[in-house]
Amino acid sequence: SYFTYTATASFFPTFLVEFHGLSTTAASVGFAAIYLLRSVLVPVFGRSSDRFGRDPLLAGCFAVGAGGYLLLLVRGFPSTLVVGVVLLGAGLSFGGVITSRFMDDLADEERGQGYGFANTVANVVGSTGSVVVGGISTAVGWPAAIALLSGLLGVTVVALVVNSLFGNAG
Repeated sequence: SYFTYTATASFFPTFLVEFHGLSTTAASVGFAAIYLLRSVLVPVFGRSSDRFGRDPLLAGCFAVGAGGYLLLLVRGFPSTLVVGVVLLGAGLSFGGVITSRFMDDLADEERGQGYGFANTVANVVGSTGSVVVGGISTAVGWPAAIALLSGLLGVTVVALVVNSLFGNAG
């Protein structure tokens, strides 16, 4: 999840310019829309996960994000591009849910150091998203790079569902 987030934060405007032919200004608006949505939805989803469960909301975020990435691969339809951006913004709004899930699994005395360690590891692994997506987009093109991001979120959804089937849901 942090892998896809970091990759998107690094390359999204460039993708919109290079793949969709948008102006830098239009690409910046698309990028800003994702972060505006995240600013609103991260706390909403975090709070909602208290009521509906962590893993169902995470799976929903990741599924919506995967769909958003796939829609962004469709050219020539501005409405599809807008819907893709909205879905991606919603899908990348998983932060509040993940933070809550971490806290659920940590004892009170572990929360400061434990969350700091888990968050650091997630961000270190996630930081490779920029390098991988950049390399793939350069080597074989944007469709492969974006499909990878969608696929990773899809695999995570499957893992959450399997985890739930075996009674290990958060």
